[in-house]
Amino acid sequence: MSLKILSEEEIQRIHDASLRILERTGVKFAGCPEAISVFRNNGCRVDGERVFFPKAIFEEYIHKVPDRNTVTFPVLSGAHPLGLGLKRGESHVGLVGNAYYLYDYEEGGSRDVTGSDREPKMIVLDSLSDIEFDFCLLLFERTGEMVTPAPQNPDEAIAFLRQWVLRRQGIATEHMSLFKLQPNCRESEVRLMLLGRAVLDGHAGISEELDRNRDNSFIWCNPISPLCYNPDEARGIIEVAQSKKRIRMIMNAPEVMMGATGPVTIAGTLVQHNCEVLAGVLLAQMASPGTPVLYGSVSAPMDLRTAEISQGNFETGLINAAVVQLADRYGLPSRIAPGNTSDRSPSARALAETVVGVYMGMAAGGNLITTGLLDSTLMISYEHLVLANELIRQLRSVTGGIRTDSESLAEEVIHRLGGASLDYLQSEHTLENMHRDIYYSLFRGRVKESYRDWYEMAHEKVKEILRTRSADRKPEGEVAERLRAVESRLREDPDTWRNGAHGWLGSYLGDFSK
Repeated sequence: MSLKILSEEEIQRIHDASLRILERTGVKFAGCPEAISVFRNNGCRVDGERVFFPKAIFEEYIHKVPDRNTVTFPVLSGAHPLGLGLKRGESHVGLVGNAYYLYDYEEGGSRDVTGSDREPKMIVLDSLSDIEFDFCLLLFERTGEMVTPAPQNPDEAIAFLRQWVLRRQGIATEHMSLFKLQPNCRESEVRLMLLGRAVLDGHAGISEELDRNRDNSFIWCNPISPLCYNPDEARGIIEVAQSKKRIRMIMNAPEVMMGATGPVTIAGTLVQHNCEVLAGVLLAQMASPGTPVLYGSVSAPMDLRTAEISQGNFETGLINAAVVQLADRYGLPSRIAPGNTSDRSPSARALAETVVGVYMGMAAGGNLITTGLLDSTLMISYEHLVLANELIRQLRSVTGGIRTDSESLAEEVIHRLGGASLDYLQSEHTLENMHRDIYYSLFRGRVKESYRDWYEMAHEKVKEILRTRSADRKPEGEVAERLRAVESRLREDPDTWRNGAHGWLGSYLGDFSK
């Protein structure tokens, strides 16, 4: 299923208006002489810190972006050890935000996040297979309650490793996204997680592949609307573009606030947004042709009654679906942020804003879709994440289109049974294909559980996840044997895991099968 917000003619109008703005108005790169030099050396007109892009220069450099089918986004998991694919129409869903608050369902209200929230968040997300990545920081520093210090000696490393393994024993490792856990995690902890992943898998292969592909250079840029780049981010674009790392990626994601930092009209917002993205794309290609880039978006309406950004608005979904079309126009992969509800508690409104946003993003074919947070990305709720995971599954089912192969057309079955409809209930075709086009879940349909309050069901799921993932569990079977072996090697070699020297994993996992 393909959602097209803009016609080809409308896309062309936005493109043409963007080129006129880039040439006539330009984009400011304040405080970054390095960027000014790159632009001037590649034929752009420069006036002070403002850069103007002639159409011919744009046409030359936009064609230097790499084929999106050959690049990946550096979010690594057992299912995607090389990163997430960015082919046209291929969608991955995850979290991005700065969570200052957590909604405590049992207390019925929100509170500041603390260091003790880090581990429950990790466990819940590792148990949700359809939320594939996490860049949501818990900003617990503001409370003064810091997370425990990173492991330093073998005893601390073994304790961390054992707890990590025991909490995840039984989770399907093909869905476990190790690098969901990078926010709020230190490098030494990530290395221990790689060891833990190998212990759970029973082989070193995936962990070694994940470790190799962590050799990446990535920058996430939010241009300063209107039409300006932060000097550190502009320098970062140049540094990443010229990096020799294994994986490079630059994402430009403006947050044009309609009516405040950009036009109040959606089309005008898209024109300015497009200019801000393309200026960063051109800087990357001029610094190093062929640099992988993502066309991003966090743009949304501002509620002009209160002067607050409103990421949950349905218009945000409209903007994001249009952004996907613009990204496709330039052959660029997309990152969009629909469905981060503006509500400050789990509610009917929160679900409605999430489902409409994610539906529009997936139907449009957005590559990276970030969603599932409350208060326009400032609050996290485990219960809402459980339901977001459920909704993602359902929406994958209905945005995948309708198959019309011979098995789906069911011509022979209709010919044989069309005169006696009840016979379809006993047909082999029904039994074999009942999950083909219909998604079954306790959250939908006409079964007893589906009539319960969804958030109550989600809260029970959260409690079950946290209860069954206790660190007090005992290691089982071969996992226990592998865990003991790695713990023994950590005592023998207390340094390699901390410094990450070349081949460090092999020194602890040498006899694991590949």
